[in-house]
Amino acid sequence: MRKEDRLMDLLGQLDDSFLVDLDDEVSTVLKEKRKKTVGEAIWFQGASLAAAAVLTLIIARTSLLPEVKVPPFDSTLPILHMDYERLFAGGWGYEGLMGKNIEEIHYDAPWESGDFDTLPVFQNAMGSKSEAYTMEEKLLRMKKALLSAGERVGLVIQEEEILVEWIQEDYPIASYESEEHTISVDPDLSATIQFKTPVMIPNDLRSKEKPVEEQGSHTVYPTLKEHFKLSQYFVENFENLLQMKSPVTSVEGGDRNIYGKRHHQIFYYEDHENPQGKFLNYSFRRTYLYESNMSEMILMRIFSTDLTKKVGEYPIISEREARDLLVQGKYVTSVPETFPGRKYIRRVELVYRTGYDEEFFMPYYRILVEVPALKYEGMNTYGAYYVPAVRSEYLSGLPTYDGSFN
Repeated sequence: MRKEDRLMDLLGQLDDSFLVDLDDEVSTVLKEKRKKTVGEAIWFQGASLAAAAVLTLIIARTSLLPEVKVPPFDSTLPILHMDYERLFAGGWGYEGLMGKNIEEIHYDAPWESGDFDTLPVFQNAMGSKSEAYTMEEKLLRMKKALLSAGERVGLVIQEEEILVEWIQEDYPIASYESEEHTISVDPDLSATIQFKTPVMIPNDLRSKEKPVEEQGSHTVYPTLKEHFKLSQYFVENFENLLQMKSPVTSVEGGDRNIYGKRHHQIFYYEDHENPQGKFLNYSFRRTYLYESNMSEMILMRIFSTDLTKKVGEYPIISEREARDLLVQGKYVTSVPETFPGRKYIRRVELVYRTGYDEEFFMPYYRILVEVPALKYEGMNTYGAYYVPAVRSEYLSGLPTYDGSFN
């Protein structure tokens, strides 16, 4: 085989996962060139040089990847017993995001690969399976969160005015209603404030996008720029609602619905001088202000997760190790498709799962994977596959995909 043919053959075998980390323009050119046949003499010599350059970059990148250094085992840290099947039981649908490309899906966490060697794990003291608090103690904490939410809108609520309703045997809701607001608190200490008289948004801040008719109603999908402009207005004019000294504006979403429309959601969290503290605020202390068609603010939600029961500071694996575990089938997912292969990995995110049924609040790598079998009308589906970030020696066992779907 000629040298040029060999280079083209190697270029054709490269996973896109190697190319996506390169400069966007270079990556695009190389991917396009890779689609062409070796016999096209017009670009033959240039492609050979491009292939050689890419191989050099990949060799350099691979050689520069940090070695995996396993820290000494800390016997003082409790082993975490995880019920993955219960935690990832799913429910309706699966965790998948649609978009034309992965750049449409936002992930604004204050984290980059390699930032942390350890992260804290907390017992979910308010969770469905927790016995850290009695039910009476849980209700007291819920009522305290409700009183705090009331203060944001100028309400002084007496404890005897709080109504407690039981949705399920272990799931109470604490609520209060006034002429202007309805406030409720869930067992996970998320408070919702509904404005009976909506807060009107100034005309110059309203979306210029044309409403879209969906199932008999009209919905406006503002641009991301319009969202940010409105969020700045909220920060400057509703300090009493946010109650943050240094609010950081963040965005999530950006995925498309079945109509091809993108939806963004803005939220706020308190800045922190310590990188880990900032990441924890991002993960557990969020405030959302919800608007209706960019014309009026109708709702706000305040997340203030109970983190008082810290289990310990646990060593975590690297992004590189997380990718390898995913390839080995050491993952859990609600996506109804087997992991399609390493070359379909599109993004690795570090997250905390914070659901009511979580026994522990522990970090995971949430790996977004393009699932070819779930394409929809020209849009890609990015399924979420989870790999525990805590090192395996501190877990009772790693999840192993068994061919079924939760």
